Amino acid sequence: LQVASEAGIIIVSGNVLFHGRGSGSQQGIYLADRSIPTEPFRIADTATAIPGGIGNFTAFQNAPGFSGSDVAFVGSGSAGLQGLYAAAILAAPPIRAQTVGLLAPPQVGAPLRLAATATAIPGGTGNFTEFPSGPTLSGSEVAFIGNGSGGQQGLYAVALLTPPQVGTPRRIADTATAIPGGTETRVMGPPRC
Repeated sequence: LQVASEAGIIIVSGNVLFHGRGSGSQQGIYLADRSIPTEPFRIADTATAIPGGIGNFTAFQNAPGFSGSDVAFVGSGSAGLQGLYAAAILAAPPIRAQTVGLLAPPQVGAPLRLAATATAIPGGTGNFTEFPSGPTLSGSEVAFIGNGSGGQQGLYAVALLTPPQVGTPRRIADTATAIPGGTETRVMGPPRC
């Protein structure tokens, strides 16, 4: 397993979350848990089925998000499918691997779809077309940037409720949002020169 050189590596309470790649097209989101002295374990990879989609994930962005026992990431599939997903890290099972005498890695819940290219843009027109950067988590809130057709771009948030329930994405700010105290109506997007 190689850590992608452009990987977004996140450390929370000594646990390390990262995007890794193996041979061929193998890649995924992995966690090294400091309390369990084993190899990193899989959150999601190219053998993981896409929730609400067709087939398995084919690629992942390099910047996953991590808070508490929840991981959020952007994953892609075939035919241009891209989405924002979350998975819960469940408590480690209290068993020891017989061959090495170490605790077995924690189990990970099935990924949940938070938003995807089939999700309507809150306060916008049409559906999201891409998620250009990794999500950020705080508690049960996931914040992300989403793009749409015609130059739409915004900052959105969605709540992680009791799995398998997730909230509806909501707009925080987008290219039509007025700059507080300013005269422009452009919060998101590239800077103007």
